[in-house]
This record gives sequence, structure tokens and C-alpha cells, in this order.
Amino acid sequence: ASEFSKHHRQNTISDIGVLKMKTDFDAFLYNFKGENELELLNILQNKFKDNAIVIDFWAVWCSPCLQTMPYFKALQRNTSDIPVKFVYICTSNSTNEQAWMNKIMELKQPGIHLFVEDKLVRKLMDILQLTGYPSYLIFKRNSAQSEKLENIKELKKNDFLKFL
Repeated sequence: ASEFSKHHRQNTISDIGVLKMKTDFDAFLYNFKGENELELLNILQNKFKDNAIVIDFWAVWCSPCLQTMPYFKALQRNTSDIPVKFVYICTSNSTNEQAWMNKIMELKQPGIHLFVEDKLVRKLMDILQLTGYPSYLIFKRNSAQSEKLENIKELKKNDFLKFL
């Protein structure tokens, strides 16, 4: 049996996009089909409005991106009792949906995963004043206020409390 057979593959339309898969390690994989970068932000802020939202901009081929994934996985475990959502926005640049899904399965990375067209990701990063991969951002709960996150490897649960 393939790695994918243990997981629930879908093609269900949701507010975030096409839900491609739910996994047994608490990952939800969506293909975002929207046309507008602000639409994506609004959808995330509305869907998770009672949570601080951590966004990780990454690429399948980006070694520094992949090296921080275990830290995010540990942070998710350590913050499971506070209202923080982890959203991973992967660019389509130089990759495809299957490679993206394979990488998440390999990493067993929990969270909300979005596969997004590169031009949309670039526009979003420009608006948020982010440069390159990886880039990290956190939105305050019930707010459009965001802050860049640095030193991911040193973040602890208490660092997130000011965003709640």
C-alpha cells in the first residue's frame, strides 16, 4: 500500500480552496485556486479569526525551509493548548502539486498547507514586505496586524502569548 492510502484523499471545495487530503498527522492540504492575494489573507483571517496565525512561506526545493519544519512541528505540539494556527504557503515555483504533497507526507508536517501559484505568492510577499524563502509571519488574533518572525529555532510557547 502506498503512503497515501493511509490518508484520506479528497477533492472537496472549501473556503480555502480544493481540499486535496487530510492526514493522520493532522495536516490539511489545500490547492488555493483564488485569483487575488488579498482574498487569500482575508480567507485565512476569517477562517481562523479567533487564533493567532503563523504563516510559513516556503518552497519544496528550499533547504533552509525544510530545515525549519521540525521546529515548527515541535512548536505546534507545544502550543496545542493555545489558539495558534500554523499555515504553510508553498509556492508553485519549480514544483508541482504532487511533489508538494509528497514532501509534506515525508516530513509528516501537521498544519494547514496551501499550494499557491507563484505569482500570487510573490504578490502576497510584496504586500507583507517579505523577501525570499523561507519567510515567517504571525498575525495577531482578531487583527490584521502582523509581525515578521525571526529565529524560529529559538521560539517558545510564551513568545506566542502576546499575539493572543
